[in-house]
Amino acid sequence: MGDCVMTFQIGGTSNLSKASAGNEGAAPSVRVAIPPRSLLVLRGAARYTWQHGIPEPDDFLSDRRLAIIFRRVKGVPDIAMASTPDVDDSERVETSKGIKANDEASVFSALEAAGNPQLVLFDGFNAEERFGHYVREKLPDAMRILDMQDFHALRLGRERLIAEDASAGAVASYLPTAFDEDLQRELAAVHRCDVTLAISEHEKELLVDTYGLPSWKVVAAPFGFDCSSEELPSYEERRGAMFIGNWRHRPNRDCAKWLIEKVWPAVRQRLPKLKLSVYGANQTPEDAALTQENVGAYVRGYCRSVEKAMQQHRLLVAPLRYGAGVKGKVLEAMQHGLVVVTTPVGVEGIAPPDEFPGYVVETGAEDPEAFADAIAEALRDPSEWEVRQRRASALLAESFDATRLEEELRDYLRERWQRLAADRQRDFVGQMLWHSSLRSTQLMAKYIAAKEQAGTLQQTLDK
Repeated sequence: MGDCVMTFQIGGTSNLSKASAGNEGAAPSVRVAIPPRSLLVLRGAARYTWQHGIPEPDDFLSDRRLAIIFRRVKGVPDIAMASTPDVDDSERVETSKGIKANDEASVFSALEAAGNPQLVLFDGFNAEERFGHYVREKLPDAMRILDMQDFHALRLGRERLIAEDASAGAVASYLPTAFDEDLQRELAAVHRCDVTLAISEHEKELLVDTYGLPSWKVVAAPFGFDCSSEELPSYEERRGAMFIGNWRHRPNRDCAKWLIEKVWPAVRQRLPKLKLSVYGANQTPEDAALTQENVGAYVRGYCRSVEKAMQQHRLLVAPLRYGAGVKGKVLEAMQHGLVVVTTPVGVEGIAPPDEFPGYVVETGAEDPEAFADAIAEALRDPSEWEVRQRRASALLAESFDATRLEEELRDYLRERWQRLAADRQRDFVGQMLWHSSLRSTQLMAKYIAAKEQAGTLQQTLDK
């Protein structure tokens, strides 16, 4: 098929929105429905001349989407990505949840349509559980790569501690034990794959030093940003503070609620005119009702231009009480010139708290007054604000430059590809987990497929 992107829609119906690149607003966009069991191929002008994407659903309870996406990556062998993009991984979902057609023939057909790629990327451990055995059976020589996104077991464990009213220190220092079922599932997927992409050096170190993964199987692959210098709006050209995060992600909802209900009233006692704007997709009526005009806290809904919104504000305030991974909102804020006020969880994987260029409130996840003090301090001196803005830009360029990170990842994958066969011979735990007696995910998937086929047959007979 050459240079193209292919999407095999397994479950749920999506609407692809396309508009001519460079003419946004000048010509109407085109919406194309992608029903289940359909194959979408984008190549040539459709891929490069026209902007395309899956819009955020207006309805929080809209149909889930399940798809396998194939694309070519420069400098490495052909790569396929198995993805379950609309399944909320913050929930403990079973491997069958949200799947409407995951039988062996469908997955094999999708892999064949992609030209039997040599690299397969699983977008989260749930995707590996669902598709890993199919890929191994159909493409035994392909390199299987797991993108962890973040350390799910760590995030879920911290969430349980929040529910138990644990201290901020206990939440920040928590590590799952060997008895944690979420950890068992996640580490099993990591071991079954040839390569795991960790979102930060911090989570790579956890996998290697705490949980015993071979260091050669894990690589840090953090978010990358365009770090070319550009003139950012000054302190005087900006106003107020903001928070942004998808409401469907529970740490974001918890943070926004804590910020509006507990922190912001304390902020207004110090800065009576300071306003807060909270942005995020997948907002429910209950989320919108959090707006408190009497203290200047407004829930704005979906943000159509993150860059524009961020460059209008002075501060990103993110009193995150739990979570894992690297917070993209914090890095984007640094890119667009905001000074960040957050907690130790908010800077995890970015910088040690005492080296972060913004303000890290050690007790901010449990002490609204301390967090409010930090916000007031961040706005006290415009010259200090500008110093911290410059330091944030320097940190971003040093650690999160997209061009450098892409080159490093490409070199790593090329090296791993060349020694794949030898590495598998020394990967004793990974090969052990593929032993037939331990393939519970494969057996479960085959059971689900057989059950769905039986249900379809019964419906036909009933007619």
